[in-house]
Amino acid sequence: MKLRMMFVLLCALPAMSPAMVIAETYLCVPEANGGVRNAGGKSLESMRYAVGNEKFLQSNASGSWVLKKFGNDNVLSNCTTEFSCGSLREGAVYFSRGFDGVFTLVRTVAELDEDVVVFDTVVTKGRCSKID
Repeated sequence: MKLRMMFVLLCALPAMSPAMVIAETYLCVPEANGGVRNAGGKSLESMRYAVGNEKFLQSNASGSWVLKKFGNDNVLSNCTTEFSCGSLREGAVYFSRGFDGVFTLVRTVAELDEDVVVFDTVVTKGRCSKID
């Protein structure tokens, strides 16, 4: 009986180990940007922002889902699920990825421009592809 219980435990341990989690990583490439600029409360204006070369990685390789800028090891945002992330790092950040692979990233960043604090809220849309 003890031998059988030991065998069952030895077979079950690898399945319960965190090392057995299969890591998933998605490369997210922006396709369009738009936003609003708040120039210190003096004016609100819609803006178009260049998409640029900025890309994002969403991964659970560390054991929990995080969002990073591609080529940078710093975490941009921690995720509550594989489809939703949010934080106050580098301004306010919200990221969501749908079942169809389309992502939405909303960032609010503050900058000082001629003694006026300017807040840019940028919405980025694009597609994520799973990296094998």
